Amino acid sequence: SMLPSIEDALEAYLSIKGHSKGKLFFSHSKRNVSYVVSCLGSRPLDCYSSADAAIFRQWLSDKGLGNSSVIRVFSVIKAIVNFCIKEQGLNCKNAFSGVYLPSENNKKRYPIKDNSLKKLQRECVVLDDDIRWLVALISDTGMRLGEAAGLLKEDIKVNEPIPHIDLKPHSWRTL
Repeated sequence: SMLPSIEDALEAYLSIKGHSKGKLFFSHSKRNVSYVVSCLGSRPLDCYSSADAAIFRQWLSDKGLGNSSVIRVFSVIKAIVNFCIKEQGLNCKNAFSGVYLPSENNKKRYPIKDNSLKKLQRECVVLDDDIRWLVALISDTGMRLGEAAGLLKEDIKVNEPIPHIDLKPHSWRTL
């Protein structure tokens, strides 16, 4: 086959789609393609089958990746292969698209009980340091850690009629 290899697809994906993206976009894309190559070898895109994709799914699982991580790896690989197929008008299917992926339903996340949350918030006031301020902020707002840690002083509006946080994207982190 003269079709581009998975690594060619990665290169095209990064060079065209990577312009506005951060470091993680590149490292995740490269790492996930390196997984495919480690498990199945570097091949032209039409030389992977859905059976290969199933072998790859098992390989990731045997490596110790949980269901949600396997799903994430597949979403990146599917995106890279789809991008290359569309971009170059290739006449082949994406072998990584049809494979069954286990769902995460068995790992339900429960909210923290209200009394535990109140106790945590009281402890934060007692300990009164920057880490505890961060924990208190997250527990009060539902912000993600990266969002709370990435705030600027001027994003925190305490002297407004209704005190609030102006949560907006900054160049150093997304929302």
